[in-house]
Amino acid sequence: MITRLFDKRLIIHRLKTVSGNRRSFQSTATVDGALQNKVIEMKSNLGILTSRNWMMYLDISEDIKPGDRVLYGNYVFYVDEVTPRDYGINQHLEILLKEANE
Repeated sequence: MITRLFDKRLIIHRLKTVSGNRRSFQSTATVDGALQNKVIEMKSNLGILTSRNWMMYLDISEDIKPGDRVLYGNYVFYVDEVTPRDYGINQHLEILLKEANE
């Protein structure tokens, strides 16, 4: 099963209204998952690194949506796409992440 490869503790944050028009990211869950660099190619604008793509794999039952933020150590990622995969016993979520350039 793919879940045996879930060796990273990842924190999921979701943008929520704090008060009035103020919004901020708030922690919604800490999950186990797998994280890997999708491709070595990096998008650049005038030679400055702007983003790098990563793939994350989570249990099919996890609550994660496009626009969420994922923290792993000092790394910050933003969820771009969430795709459920149903391969018999290997049911999981395949998530495309963009690494934040902050």
